Amino acid sequence: MQRLGQRSATVVIAGLCAAFVLALGMSAEAGASVSEKKLTKCATKSASKAITKALNKLYKTDDAADIVKVSDLSPDQVDAYQSAVQQLLTAQPPNPGATPKAVNLKATCQGKTAADFTYEVSIGGNVVSRGSQGDAVLKKGKWLLNPQNMCDNLAHSVTQAQLTFASACYAALGVQGNVCDPRNFETCGPPG
Repeated sequence: MQRLGQRSATVVIAGLCAAFVLALGMSAEAGASVSEKKLTKCATKSASKAITKALNKLYKTDDAADIVKVSDLSPDQVDAYQSAVQQLLTAQPPNPGATPKAVNLKATCQGKTAADFTYEVSIGGNVVSRGSQGDAVLKKGKWLLNPQNMCDNLAHSVTQAQLTFASACYAALGVQGNVCDPRNFETCGPPG
């Protein structure tokens, strides 16, 4: 009788384990389907949230490859752009105590897979720049930033590292840009 009780207990425990494993597998599959759901069209609220996340990833990183991942680059631009970004990061490493953060970003859909956006830049909780602008595209379920926005944002900077990056950035993208030091207005010409 005791042997029958042990056998029954073993069967019950094995059954519970199998049910637990099956339930885990089902919940993992359900979780995977939710997390793998790709965005397919622009919706203002989700675009604003995803673009804010991409911008803040760009601001926080010290890895040029991470910046490339959130940028809409053609294959022939990747190496030159990554090299330009790496030069900037080497010349002027991010300051963890003064990391910029995109806040109050408002995206406006421009069709199904594009958005323009405006945002403010905050450092340490204080807004330091208002009315910053950019644009992004939705590709393969992910919002990618227009890399020229980064060039433009640094084209009127006050550090030599940022001005040098802006020039290299425009060159990497094969576009004309107007790089000038606002402290020396003679260097500023008409927009390129």
